[in-house]
Amino acid sequence: MDFSSEVVAVLTALGRKKLALLSKRIFNRIAAPLAVDSRLFSEEERAKLVASFGVSSLEEVDRVVNSLDSFWQKAVAERATEQDILTRLRSLDFNTETRTTMTQIWSELGAVLLDQEAVSPKKPVAVPTNVPDLLDVDYSVGIVVASKNTDESLPKPVMLMDLLTTHGHLNAELDFNQLAALHYALRDAQVHLDSS
Repeated sequence: MDFSSEVVAVLTALGRKKLALLSKRIFNRIAAPLAVDSRLFSEEERAKLVASFGVSSLEEVDRVVNSLDSFWQKAVAERATEQDILTRLRSLDFNTETRTTMTQIWSELGAVLLDQEAVSPKKPVAVPTNVPDLLDVDYSVGIVVASKNTDESLPKPVMLMDLLTTHGHLNAELDFNQLAALHYALRDAQVHLDSS
């Protein structure tokens, strides 16, 4: 489960989003194992990762991916805690931001995997593959704050959101009632998650 200094440097340079996406792919594979001889990435994806990782060869891509894959596989096999992950990452000289990111990834993805394994160890964890990952959110809120007219024909406040996903851009417009409903639904989901 050791990382070479080169792999540590590449993983650190990836940043939060790329590291999370790479880890999600690995956790999906752990949850529903592929055939033994199949790769985590296609040849085309591996070629794109050379530039994305800032390395010069496919072998370096494989070294980074395999190192992180081994790290997460061992963490799952040992049923590691967040503190275990943090301690291992400190010993491998990861910077604070990368340690925090990887610990959060473990708490979100690893914990779910361990919980589902505890319930049904013979069945693979069902990780939806058709749901795109949310990469970025851009939003604006429009509202008329003053007007000479006092009639009710003033435009209603709206929130415009541009969601960047792995499947492209998705635009949404929410009026006040829809935004309030979304807020309450998210709050209820958080309460449910906190209580389970």
